[in-house]
Amino acid sequence: MRSLLPRKPPPPPSPPIALGYINTRLLSRSNIALIGARMRHRAEGWGYAWGGTYLDHRPSSDTVGALIRRAARDPDIWAIVVPDNAHLPAGRAVLCTGTTLVRVVDVGSNDGAPRPPQQIPAYP
Repeated sequence: MRSLLPRKPPPPPSPPIALGYINTRLLSRSNIALIGARMRHRAEGWGYAWGGTYLDHRPSSDTVGALIRRAARDPDIWAIVVPDNAHLPAGRAVLCTGTTLVRVVDVGSNDGAPRPPQQIPAYP
């Protein structure tokens, strides 16, 4: 028996997720929210959904570890956006989660922001 209802198109795929990382010791308090908003706007322009910003307040904090653990738990996280290269988490431009590599992108560049976004496999 044939259905008389039209078939629904499949839902569009969810976009990959980008997270933000800010080393707050490198910015004035008044600039943190402004820079964070710019990072989100840029990531969304590149085709990513925004997953939030990790703020690193102390040199001995485990913020980078928390960022890596979150990316390891969620395979849809493909990028980390930072204000500039001075904010690279642990000085790295790519973070390894064990199963994938997550690109770290400077908000002022287009490095690592291919259109459409592409995931980097850790093991080809």
